[in-house]
Amino acid sequence: PYGDLPHWLDEGLAVDMSGEIDVDWRGYRELVATRAGQDRLMTLQTLSSSFPADSDLALQAYAQSGLVVEFIIQANGSETMAHLLEIFSQGTTYDDALLEVLGVDTWGLDNAWRQSIGAPTLEVPAVGGEAPVVEGLAGTATSTPAPAATPTAFEDSESTPAGGGLLPCLGSSLASLTVLMMFLFFRVR
Repeated sequence: PYGDLPHWLDEGLAVDMSGEIDVDWRGYRELVATRAGQDRLMTLQTLSSSFPADSDLALQAYAQSGLVVEFIIQANGSETMAHLLEIFSQGTTYDDALLEVLGVDTWGLDNAWRQSIGAPTLEVPAVGGEAPVVEGLAGTATSTPAPAATPTAFEDSESTPAGGGLLPCLGSSLASLTVLMMFLFFRVR
């Protein structure tokens, strides 16, 4: 049921569960902080598919993915992550799952996370012409507004520092197994 997770979520869960985010020799937080300061972060849209073949960019992709997953869990709790995985297991689209559980689409989540680490937010690209950018989650731009009556899941989140290091050896089977274990772990709690 987990064949259609965005790659950043699949690998980000594996990185988060492994504890590699805070391993000094990996340097994930430092790498992401440096790239954020250079305005060279990858978008979650980019990280939704295969990670780059370039080892430096792949390292950044793993680091960013792990920190986004950490952000979601810290801001919303493990129950919310379990619910998000449950929604994905039903075969929904990336944006629909994020909207249902977090109240933001991929661009909105990306901008909320960027805002939490002090990075510049993204201007949401228009699809098929000029589309208005809607103010959403804590003043960040989103391509789809959050439901008006429902507060967003990130309204009271605190800033987290960012980071970087060596490329983790995470095979797809290990990552998928980790996602399944996370789902079961959070579901049982």
